Amino acid sequence: MKATTTIHVLLAVVAMSAAARAGEVEDRAYVKRFEEKYPKVEHPPTLGEYATSKRFDELYLGDNLERSLTNVNNKGGAMAWGLSYRMVALNEMTRATGDSKYLAANLRCIRAALAARDDRTGTKLFDGRVAPAWSSDGYRKGGQALFMVHTGMIVYPMLDAADLARRMPGVPDDVRRELQAIVPPP
Repeated sequence: MKATTTIHVLLAVVAMSAAARAGEVEDRAYVKRFEEKYPKVEHPPTLGEYATSKRFDELYLGDNLERSLTNVNNKGGAMAWGLSYRMVALNEMTRATGDSKYLAANLRCIRAALAARDDRTGTKLFDGRVAPAWSSDGYRKGGQALFMVHTGMIVYPMLDAADLARRMPGVPDDVRRELQAIVPPP
């Protein structure tokens, strides 16, 4: 009886050891792929050099903004977990700099988001309904479903932008009017 138990324990140890080695191999392969895609920066900039309005503009305005606004949809939650963060960042840059160009850029994002709403695209939920919201195909087997968190993530920066336009001096009248038309004042 003791010999059988000892053999079982040894087999379990060998199996766990093999699994651990396989995990190490997978980890090393992941690290290698990561380092190939994101090579080490020899002389990284300081935060003060990196976190500037100029750098933000290079990363999130111009051609990058144009690319981000092509084919806007919430497949897999892309708008909720992507475009909404860009809209929040644009609002925060408006606050930080007082420059309404960020609010104007966010208005472009808002237009694209509103145009991609299910009731405007005819996107049907799994039960055939069309809702004034942004559904997703990525979290439910059996079709499009509405997740309020997605709609909330998309709508929040719109409301914030409208509030900024209402309160901030120097916002161009056309930007202010359009944002207030999207979300009328109380």
